[in-house]
Amino acid sequence: MDDGPVPGFKVKTIDGRLLDSAALVGNEPFIVFFFATWCSMCDQKMPHVRRALEATGPVKVIGVSLDEATTWAHAAGYLKEHGINVPLVRGSDYPRFALSYNPFSMIPLVVIVGRNGGLVDFQMGYAENDRERLIAAVQLARTIGPLAQPRRPAPEPAATP
Repeated sequence: MDDGPVPGFKVKTIDGRLLDSAALVGNEPFIVFFFATWCSMCDQKMPHVRRALEATGPVKVIGVSLDEATTWAHAAGYLKEHGINVPLVRGSDYPRFALSYNPFSMIPLVVIVGRNGGLVDFQMGYAENDRERLIAAVQLARTIGPLAQPRRPAPEPAATP
């Protein structure tokens, strides 16, 4: 976990909805999920993500496609094929957002942010325990307390004459 807060963002989904981190942080946890339609490891991870989301109950998820121009048209259908119905953002339209949450441009990548705006988990690639780990991270993201206050340096001792 990180002391946060995660970087702020304002992005539009492909259907024109504005997603603003200011509306989420402090109110609810959220997940940013990076994928591409041509990624075979994403194909393996998708069922785990879908089952984890079904098990956790409602949580805001932002799908971010890192597809290129030649495959971008398939991104929304790809999510539907995997039974994942989430707002979709084109990563190349928001490079600062994409790099802030995915500095290695890795796929698949699942970033879980607590309601307090702190990073709860950063799941790179695919592993057999992804479903259980995602469920646990979402549960923690819902219950996590306030972020730690920045540490202030101790005052310098007064000079003695």
